[in-house]
Formats: sequence, structure tokens, C-alpha cells
Amino acid sequence: AFALDGVAVSGETLTGQAAGRRDWQRFSIIVKRTGIVSYGLAIVLSLIWWLFTPMYLELMTNIEPVLTLANTYKNYAILLPIIGVGAYWLDGIFFGLTAGSVIRNAALIWAAIFFPISWLLYQQYAMAGIWLSVWCILILRMLVLGVYLYRAQRSGNYEILQPDL
Repeated sequence: AFALDGVAVSGETLTGQAAGRRDWQRFSIIVKRTGIVSYGLAIVLSLIWWLFTPMYLELMTNIEPVLTLANTYKNYAILLPIIGVGAYWLDGIFFGLTAGSVIRNAALIWAAIFFPISWLLYQQYAMAGIWLSVWCILILRMLVLGVYLYRAQRSGNYEILQPDL
């Protein structure tokens, strides 16, 4: 999370500077480049987790029930960077735009969808449902913010992303 959030903070700073200058061409380039870096890093992090999780878990504990439980759910953790990267990346983009009302509205949308789905996932799948709920909130954040960004890019009017100004 810290590594992915580091790229998001860079995107936040760079997009904020471009938006402040109303340089929407530069803004678009920054969005694309930080997206490429974010997704590339997420893939690398998931590969690292996949390769080293067995050794890492053995370093963390020798308690067999804990190892068994961790190994049961390790694939959820291994895929988490790939699942969550879009949410972190787009959060950075929108924070850079100082688009507080867009972030708020997006949060209301994904919360309305997330809570019922989360409850159903937990009821149906117990512990796996909790992991799936984490994935769900990250994917919902990415999708909702992605729609806002796509609409602005499609219209060429990035000002709609900055209603707070």
C-alpha cells in the first residue's frame, strides 16, 4: 500500500500542478504515465508477494494453525496490489485536483453499493467474504472515479472535476 500510495502522491502533486496551470494536455499525460507506473509497480509487488510469501510467513511464525490460516488466504493478499492499484492511483489524481466534492460524491456512490454487497459476501463466504469485500471496495472506488475521469476526458472539460474552485 505504501509503495502504491507513493506513486499516487506523485500523481497528486504533478496533476495538481498541471491543473493549477490549467494545462490539461500535461494533466492528461501525467494521468497516463502515473497509471502505467502504478500498474507496473502493482504487478511487480504481486510477483514479489507470490515468490516470497512462503518464506515470509515462516519467518513471521512457526505456529502451525496460524500458518495454515495464512496459507488459506494468501492468494487474496498476493492479488491485492493488482486489485487495489486503480483506487490508489485515481485517489491521487482527484486529490491533486482538489476535487473534494467529486471524491465525496464518489464515496457516497460506492458506499451505497459496497455495504449491501459486503454484508452478502460475508454471509455467503465468511472470512473469504471479508477479503472479497476489501477487493470490492477498491474496485468500486476505481470504477466510480474512473467514470468521472473518463467523462471529463471525453468532453475535454476537466473543469467539471474541480467544482470546489
